[in-house]
Amino acid sequence: MAEMTLNKIILQIDECVPGMVLMQSVMDEKTGTTIVSKGQVLTQEIIDKLGNFETTQIWISLEVPTSQNEETVWKVDEKTFKTYQGYAKLLETIFKEQKSKVCLSIDKVIEITESIMNEFEDCYSLLSCINLLNQMKQDEYMHCVNVACTAFVLGKWLNYDTATLKDIVIASLLHDVGKLDINPILFDKKEKEMSDMERLEYRRHPICGYEKLVPYNELNVNVLKGILMHHERCDGSGFPLCLRANRIVDIAKVIAIADTYNELRNNHHIFEIVKILETKMIRKLDANMLFRFCNNIMNYYTGAKVELNNGKVGEIVFIQSQVLHRPIIEVQGEYINLCDKAHLEIVKVI
Repeated sequence: MAEMTLNKIILQIDECVPGMVLMQSVMDEKTGTTIVSKGQVLTQEIIDKLGNFETTQIWISLEVPTSQNEETVWKVDEKTFKTYQGYAKLLETIFKEQKSKVCLSIDKVIEITESIMNEFEDCYSLLSCINLLNQMKQDEYMHCVNVACTAFVLGKWLNYDTATLKDIVIASLLHDVGKLDINPILFDKKEKEMSDMERLEYRRHPICGYEKLVPYNELNVNVLKGILMHHERCDGSGFPLCLRANRIVDIAKVIAIADTYNELRNNHHIFEIVKILETKMIRKLDANMLFRFCNNIMNYYTGAKVELNNGKVGEIVFIQSQVLHRPIIEVQGEYINLCDKAHLEIVKVI
């Protein structure tokens, strides 16, 4: 029989009932203050109180078999996972039809968009699919779906209205459509490995995508600008136009964060990703959007088990909002603040 342990699942507040145990402190997103502390047994009064805040989902305890990998953080049922994978297959069909000189099926892209927005109402289910990368075929179509869903989640965290969220998802699904017009050998190269001519060709793909999509009346100007500018950076170091922050549309800024996050997920664990985002990317990406994104996604890792570079295993007990990648960890009854232990690093989420 599998060993059982208390683990956490996320629920909408209106799905909670009195008697459930809170597995993560609930914070007010506006002020950062604690509304209800971890370990609190929920009463109807507490549930009603939580309904008055912007928080819509909370972690509660559940007895489940112990598992020693990151799937203990991200759980999703098989039906949901297959639905998510289906978006990539449909997008592949749409793109390949266009490559065969058939008109791009924008109506089908809009159908995928509406399905994502309707099927995945809670952020957790989407993030679960996005973060279980090892279970999915990784290609440009799945990448576009991952970026679209990550951008959708970020857009929700930024409180955008439904129309803007729809534009974000459409633009994200199509953000790399310009790559259909460039040499596919470039997909497997990093920019530093490209020749000058290859780099110029690669950096044209946002323009190619924009020009390809301009004739479609179903796409508004914000979607088109989001596609054109998704590689622009706030410090002017991006391409193809080297725009600075005040000239980059918000949709492009959202896609840029989602795109960067999903690229980093291929080679780094979450604490390395957040460190890179907070240090190397803070001037390149919109700082306010990035802070909201990192803060929200790291909340899912309270209670996760991690391995340190000294070989010890501990549990995340507190994520520090000012230094998200250096949390407080409990190791064999001892609380270790990684902010005070410069020689210690998290090497793996287990």
